[in-house]
Amino acid sequence: MHEKVVVCLLLVLLDHFAVGNFISDTAEKVNESADITDENLAKVMYLLADEYTPQCLWVVMSDNTLRQQPWRHSHLTLDPKEGKSTIDYINKNTERVTLFSCFTFLMTRPPDSSLMPLLTDSSNMQLTRYFIIQFLNESEAHEFLLDERLIDEENVAALVKTDTRRDSYGIMIRQLFHSSGSTQVLFVNRWEKGKGFDNSDNIFPEQMKNFYGTKMRGVTLDFRPFTDYYKVRGSRVVIPKPSLDVFMLEVIADTLNFTYELVMPEDGLWGYLKDDGHWVGVVGDVEFRRANFSLVLSLTLERIFSVDFTRIYYNDPLSFVTAKSRPSPPWLKLIKPFSSGVWLLALLSIVTGVILYYIIYRAQALLGTYYLVPSRAFMHIFGAFVNQSLFTIPWLSSGRGVPYRKTFDSVMAYCLQAGLIDKWERDLYSIYLKEAQDNKTPLQKKKEKMEADAKRNDGQVVLNLNHLQGPFLILLLGSASGVLLLLLEFVIARMFFAFPVSSRELPKINGLSPFNQKTLMSNGPHTPSPGGVVSGFDEKGNYVIRAVVKGN
Repeated sequence: MHEKVVVCLLLVLLDHFAVGNFISDTAEKVNESADITDENLAKVMYLLADEYTPQCLWVVMSDNTLRQQPWRHSHLTLDPKEGKSTIDYINKNTERVTLFSCFTFLMTRPPDSSLMPLLTDSSNMQLTRYFIIQFLNESEAHEFLLDERLIDEENVAALVKTDTRRDSYGIMIRQLFHSSGSTQVLFVNRWEKGKGFDNSDNIFPEQMKNFYGTKMRGVTLDFRPFTDYYKVRGSRVVIPKPSLDVFMLEVIADTLNFTYELVMPEDGLWGYLKDDGHWVGVVGDVEFRRANFSLVLSLTLERIFSVDFTRIYYNDPLSFVTAKSRPSPPWLKLIKPFSSGVWLLALLSIVTGVILYYIIYRAQALLGTYYLVPSRAFMHIFGAFVNQSLFTIPWLSSGRGVPYRKTFDSVMAYCLQAGLIDKWERDLYSIYLKEAQDNKTPLQKKKEKMEADAKRNDGQVVLNLNHLQGPFLILLLGSASGVLLLLLEFVIARMFFAFPVSSRELPKINGLSPFNQKTLMSNGPHTPSPGGVVSGFDEKGNYVIRAVVKGN
């Protein structure tokens, strides 16, 4: 695996002229007894990276301090001034380095203004990023950790030399959400030469499981049953009413310990893309961080380049809608919604789709995928024809690269698995039904009650032929199918099976066979005609039709 990584990253460097080198995975471990300050810094960074990010690709960015140190891990060494093209390539081609699940940047100085946008590129969040950076003093580290450009970076640690004589380093991190309501910088550990670390606390703790009561803002528009609210006069802030997204948001807020307020967009739009590449409306508020998230926002190709979407929790099936027909005979209701041309086109589409679907899966079966029988292919295509569950409504969108999207997804997954979505739908049905009844006048309620009593009629309905036209039509179709099958069997029997009785089996008596004589006698005392057609049962019980030839 390491050889593949080396080849891949070597191509990156050659293509983009980035200065750096690869050091073999079999290199010797950092010398623990070294007295050189550079080696002590390399040792601290190595121990931290090896303890907390062993699964990551290490990117060592240093002038000369760390580039010549032996690292016992697959890594890439870059000069901060000349390695920008390599970082840019990694951001744009993340799938080329999928052997690793994350990156760890080890830096001897904070990134400059030209390198910072590349390291914190919010459009490249497929892989987790970790930062371990050395600073000259605490004030410089404190200022960097509170930099707004790092607002979406969850895993940042600063190394500060606290005692030159003892070669000790302090480790500082930031807590994005704090009970004080603002981001805080914390000292979490200290390393001293000859003693090691003071404690084993994680320098990259999970920060998105407790928001410490932070107030967040969501933006949305009224779209029942997903979002519903009361408007407040003279304010964009709205009061949420029972709806699917509000139920989900309540569970997430309670689990992650935050409060929220919902607002309407200033322009009252869902959002569209302007000529300058930015959005307005709900999407624009999320893109420019005027809101932390939005409710009910459909996923489109254009929007995914500006905002992130959570998991989808509700499917909105599509169906055909036709105008309500005028009164007509009930038996026509089976075929009347569409013309004969539409029915024929639908039938041809299904047949063509089944054939193509079957051919595709047969071709895939040659590559090792599962085999698809024709009946299964028909059920797939016909099922898609009568009920297409294609359009999906995700619940939430957020700015690109926000760190709390994954925790929102996990809580939503628990709600789905617990069956809360179905429960909330039933609750909303009861709520909306009650609202509809409350909005009716007493006269309307009385009229509806009278109509219901009249329709009920003690629960008895007198059936007539008009009610039974549908069943009779189905019976007729079944009978016609049976007759056609019977005729088909008869034709096949006449074509492929021999006649059961041979004339040689019936001897002649007085010019007539026993069969003819028996048949005529059973019909009465009539003289047999010299010619004609007679029929009857022979000695074996077979019913036979015989032609009597003249003179025989």
